[in-house]
Amino acid sequence: MNRAVIRSMKYQGEIPKGSVVVFANESTVKLPAGTSADKLCGVYSQYMNEDAESAATGEAIPITVLGLARVCVGEAVAAGDVAYIKGSTGKGLKTKTAGSSRLIGRYLESGTENDYVLMIVQMGE
Repeated sequence: MNRAVIRSMKYQGEIPKGSVVVFANESTVKLPAGTSADKLCGVYSQYMNEDAESAATGEAIPITVLGLARVCVGEAVAAGDVAYIKGSTGKGLKTKTAGSSRLIGRYLESGTENDYVLMIVQMGE
């Protein structure tokens, strides 16, 4: 069973499912810019086992702000790794790099680049 807090929000631009998103304003999310001004919101991932798709601008999408979600990763990760965000792609990393900020959770599964990996979303830096 997916135990998650999900908030329906509008979005700017194209956002692939599994992306980490940031606030554009209090009711809208977008992909991160990869700067320190990014305010993390959650993961665009309604169902843990749902295949990835992209959404079109203006519609409301489900954002997991706390709990279990699948995130698309930008490099190989292992279960137990702390999750970081990859610059402006919205993908998850295990390594904090320039243009990254601490993400919002920990990976519960292992995966390689572009895999959808189960993670626990919980606010961090």
